[in-house]
Order: sequence, then C-alpha cells, then structure tokens
Amino acid sequence: MSARPKTAIAEAFAAKGYRTPRERLDEIGDAVIATEGGLTMDDARREVYAMIGNDQALLWELFTPWHDKAADLVLEGAKMRRSAAKKLSETKPHATRSSTSPSPQSGTRFSVSTVLSPSQRPSGLTSGGATTLRDLEAARGAVATISALNRVHINGQPIGQIRVEEARRWRSTNLRHCRFIELLTANMPPSFIIGEHVKPDEADAFYAQAVKETADV
Repeated sequence: MSARPKTAIAEAFAAKGYRTPRERLDEIGDAVIATEGGLTMDDARREVYAMIGNDQALLWELFTPWHDKAADLVLEGAKMRRSAAKKLSETKPHATRSSTSPSPQSGTRFSVSTVLSPSQRPSGLTSGGATTLRDLEAARGAVATISALNRVHINGQPIGQIRVEEARRWRSTNLRHCRFIELLTANMPPSFIIGEHVKPDEADAFYAQAVKETADV
C-alpha cells in the first residue's frame, strides 16, 4: 500500500524537521530491528519501550488501536462498582435477611441462616428483640445451639432432612459447574463479559472437560 501524499503544511513541517508521533514510532521500530546481531522479540519490545520513555505523544500513538477497549474497561469497571453500591444500599437495611446463593441446578438454592423462628426464640424474648441482658444472653445461647444440619439448606430444606443421594447429587453438580467456571474464566480480567470473549464451541469444550475431570470426584 503506497504512502499517503503529504499536504503542503505537512511538507513545510517536515522541512523544518518536525515529525509526527507515527513517524517517530516508525523510526524507533526501524532502529530496533536494524540492531546489529538481532534481538529476541522480548528484548526488542523492551528496547522500544526504553526509547519511547515517558513521551506522552508516543505512548498515545503506540496504543491507538486499543484506545476504545481501554476506555470500555474503565466504563465497565465504573458500572460494576455503581451496581455493587446500589445492591449494597438496597440490602443494608435488611440485616436479618438470610444469605442465599443460587445453585446451578434449576430451582436449587443453598442458604445459611441464623434467624430464629418464633418457636426457637427463648422464653421472654419478644418479637422486637432482646429487652434485657438476660434475654440477650439467652438469644446468643439459642443461636449457638442451632446446628449446621439446620443452617445449611439444599433445595429449600435443611440438609439434616434430606437423603444422602440428593446431597451427593447437589455436590456433584456444583463441583462440575465450579470447575467449568474456573476453565471458562481463566486469565480473564474481572470486568470482561464472558460471552463476548468465549465462543460457544469453546464453552462446550470447557464444559466437557469439567464433566470429565469431576466424574469420579
């Protein structure tokens, strides 16, 4: 592809020794490639960066192809922080709400809760909370006696009330999906949208690998 012809202004600047950042980068590249004995690509890159130094015009020109992507990452990070702050402000007033996280299985939820039902509240403890130091101590004791068999829920039921086969099936599914997510997101920046950077066939391959790796776990 032939070079674009210079305008009269560009020719005038060139006559005075002025070079555009692009021309200066080209000269740097030519100088590094022409180094006697040759350089490895890693050494050549370091040499380019050293010659550019802190020159803002050269740095801006160097990363021109990635300006939009860099700005997108900044904006995506801002959106995520804004969304997280909004969710926090919405949930903060509800201090007694159970903490829940969805399972990959449809309709399955895993939750941990220490909220006492009316029947579990110690005598003398009103629905509005403990009114005396004795009530507070009683409440703490009641919470401490609630076993993990009651706190941990699978499919909406305390784990102590479900069959072993169901618990093992839940575990197997979650192991497989957790491994799939590890493979799918490896080496990705946190702000990336997964579907924008992983092709469907690649995702299927990762899932098949996750199934194979967790088959006997």
